[in-house]
Amino acid sequence: MSRSLAIIGGGLSGTLVTLNLLKVQQKTMRIVWFDRENSFGRGLAYTTPHSWHLLNVPASNMSLYPDEPGHFLNWLHANDYNYKASDFVPRSLYGTYAVAELQAMTANHPHIHIEYVPHAATAIEKQETSFLITADTTYAVDQVVYAPGNFAPAHPRTNHSDYIKHPHYFQNSFDPACLPTVLNSHNLLILGSGLTMIDMVLSLYHSHYKGRITIISPHGYLPQSHHQPLSGVVDDYVDMSQILSPAKLLAIVNRELKRATREAKNPMSVIDRIRPHIQRCWINFTLAEKQQFLRHLRHKWGVARHRATPESLTILNTFRQNDRLHILKGRIYDIEVLSGGFQVTYKDENDRAQSLETSYIINCTGPGSDYTSLDDALVKDLLQKGLISADGIRYGLQAEADGTLAPGFYTLGPPLKGILWESTAIPEIRVQAHYLALKIIQD
Repeated sequence: MSRSLAIIGGGLSGTLVTLNLLKVQQKTMRIVWFDRENSFGRGLAYTTPHSWHLLNVPASNMSLYPDEPGHFLNWLHANDYNYKASDFVPRSLYGTYAVAELQAMTANHPHIHIEYVPHAATAIEKQETSFLITADTTYAVDQVVYAPGNFAPAHPRTNHSDYIKHPHYFQNSFDPACLPTVLNSHNLLILGSGLTMIDMVLSLYHSHYKGRITIISPHGYLPQSHHQPLSGVVDDYVDMSQILSPAKLLAIVNRELKRATREAKNPMSVIDRIRPHIQRCWINFTLAEKQQFLRHLRHKWGVARHRATPESLTILNTFRQNDRLHILKGRIYDIEVLSGGFQVTYKDENDRAQSLETSYIINCTGPGSDYTSLDDALVKDLLQKGLISADGIRYGLQAEADGTLAPGFYTLGPPLKGILWESTAIPEIRVQAHYLALKIIQD
């Protein structure tokens, strides 16, 4: 009797699990794959129609498979796309690559039958030896992979909440209505100064936005560029035998950053050297140490780790030089609806109350990760039944490091951020998907 598996989520996390199962599963298998957007293989990030939305990782490190590092580059060249290993490829093209690989692998492995369900899974019932999934109808399966990807950003915690339903507030910059709605405004406010903000600024620039942009975030940090003027990279400095506390980790990184400066080497290579070891460090942190990291190092790590393409930062700086983009350091504590938009009140870096008025607000603060506050039917169902629970820092779900939520019930990618920290990018998720596929077969 063939085994059956449900995959919840049609984005890259679910796609990577499916591809790895197609690659390693030798026996017959039925996969029931759910995606409310009917965007199997792409997911939200790779459905963008805009060619200026680029991958934030060079093509050389974007293979779908950890054991075939040249796979993406080979596909590009085989399909007459003349990109180099160091190039940043449009995200839409990467989505095309993922879909093409999924189609090819499915055709070559007919013993694995995939049933595509273009509906949201809204409930899961654990039976004695199986799971019942509720969507457009009920599906019975032996195992489940919960691969939801990223959720929309959390709303700012404010005294007033009526702004949330206002048509000039966009919780999600990926909302197709967002860009055309704000283009004719004289001013707008972007919450957050990371890579999602960069995407929004690029869209505004290429759509010939003429207004003023204000960006507000707690520290005002901007992403660093992938390319630095210094070409040399630092030597490997990580001692695998050490278990590092956050304080020790910071001391070592600071030491190596100073050495890189003295030796005229690329300081970003210091971060690249430590990145493969961050999961091991994080797993060994106590809850108190994780909270310490979040208080003191989270934003600095994010700036160093999540970098932007040089071209995108050039466009952002063009806005700044033309006095059309301003960055504020502040923490929002209220948003009031006015006749023409909003009044936003915030505490500046000196803890003084400040306010500004804006016509539109676009929330680019990053994915929501506190599952206890997500407005999602399946999440609420799973929490209520005790099938999932938030991790200790509420950055994802409580799970084993291998993605096990419960016997036969697994996850990967963003839901494991609180467990692994580095768990949101393709280089990490593809490794998780590889080992999760093996575990599904073994279990």
